[in-house]
Amino acid sequence: MSRLKQYKRFLSIGKDSKDKLKRDRKIEFEQNMEELFVLKKHMYQIMDCTDDMLAFVDLDFKYRTVNNAYIKTFQIEYNDIVGKHVKEMVGDEYFYSFVKPNLEKVFNGEIFKYETWVDLPKMGREYLFVSYKPSVMKNGRINGAIITATNLTETKRQLEEKELQQKLLLQQAKMANIGEMIAFISHQWRQPLQIVSAYMLRIRLIAEKLNQSERLNVTEYIDKAEATLEQLSEMIDGLYEFYNNSEHKEPVNIKKTLERAIGIVYYRVQSKNIAINININGSLATVCRKNDFLHILLVLINNAIDALMEINNDRVLNIDTKEYKDKIELVFADNAGGIDEAIALNIFNPGFTTKKTGEGYGLYFSKKIAEESMGAEILFRPNDIGGSTFIVILPTMRKA
Repeated sequence: MSRLKQYKRFLSIGKDSKDKLKRDRKIEFEQNMEELFVLKKHMYQIMDCTDDMLAFVDLDFKYRTVNNAYIKTFQIEYNDIVGKHVKEMVGDEYFYSFVKPNLEKVFNGEIFKYETWVDLPKMGREYLFVSYKPSVMKNGRINGAIITATNLTETKRQLEEKELQQKLLLQQAKMANIGEMIAFISHQWRQPLQIVSAYMLRIRLIAEKLNQSERLNVTEYIDKAEATLEQLSEMIDGLYEFYNNSEHKEPVNIKKTLERAIGIVYYRVQSKNIAINININGSLATVCRKNDFLHILLVLINNAIDALMEINNDRVLNIDTKEYKDKIELVFADNAGGIDEAIALNIFNPGFTTKKTGEGYGLYFSKKIAEESMGAEILFRPNDIGGSTFIVILPTMRKA
């Protein structure tokens, strides 16, 4: 064979080998891509099998992928979030104050975890456990953050309910002890008050013998003294009634119970120059445990007093009723400046308070008692006199 033929054959063999290598590499590449696609598909399937919310955010703070739980929870389409900057989803203020600083820690290798209440679309207020972890490649470099969020609402509410039940039991034990003490004080004070009342009656009889000018002067002070004695007696009766809890439900006159509640806090109202205007039909009644109703009234009145103490202008609390066929709305309206919208959303939540002292359970327990014991409701809304309005909706019963 000539050298030329040998050379051509060599070139042919080389070309065939090169073509075969290309074909093999192409097949291998296609196989690798298919395997990668399958792996990616499996990864997404695994991500979508969990109820936990999963998201991947790259170093530019952009979403690269999220799972179905994330989409379902936040009520957003996949294409409306993937590729978007986190700032577009959470807002500038929250991004710069909270998300960005913590993601930067994660991009430096740290793990960040926290728990929080979140207002979610359609689901309402939910409690989430959130974790930010770095995503590390084979070469050890971090290429983003893996964000997981677990819904712990049911567990959190069960724990809170347990804590509240414990607080309620402690409160009931405390009330029982105070009730015994009030009963003792009531018994001890009753006779001295009756004696003082008898002395005032004798002084009134003596005053009748004075001349008209002196009699009028003395009688004025006697009237004030007797009114104070009556107020003290009413206060003792109210305290005894409040702490002497009874399981018995009975017809309760709304106006009389309200007057008893105001009698208990009378000196607090008087010392703070608060005008309480009552416009209630005296025949309206509801069926409940008197102590439960008295408790709710005292919480609402005391809260109004606390709010009114913060203003310097005239302090007013209007209490009136709106009557319907099967219900009564007992309306408490003050002019204490109102409540911010963000705060108003939480006022019935357990433990929430804006006061310097207090545990924040007054309105929570009142609402709970109203709904579970009385078949009633307590609502809040702003009013047109520059303050807050609380409405107690009671099942009606007319009593002469």
